[in-house]
Amino acid sequence: KMISVQPNWTEIQDLIGFYNPIDKKYISTPFLDFLIEANDNKNKLYIVCLDEMNLARVEYYFSDILS
Repeated sequence: KMISVQPNWTEIQDLIGFYNPIDKKYISTPFLDFLIEANDNKNKLYIVCLDEMNLARVEYYFSDILS
């Protein structure tokens, strides 16, 4: 799965989405949808590519995953 990183990504919410308390639902992203699908199909190989991830500061949007 190719996920295009956007230059304006500054928080983890840009990568995995966020809960909208007004609509009372979680706003997902293609990356999170991919992770959920991979978790549901553990016998299948899944590979994700964060295309041009250096366009945004990795330490901002990816720090929770790296730590």
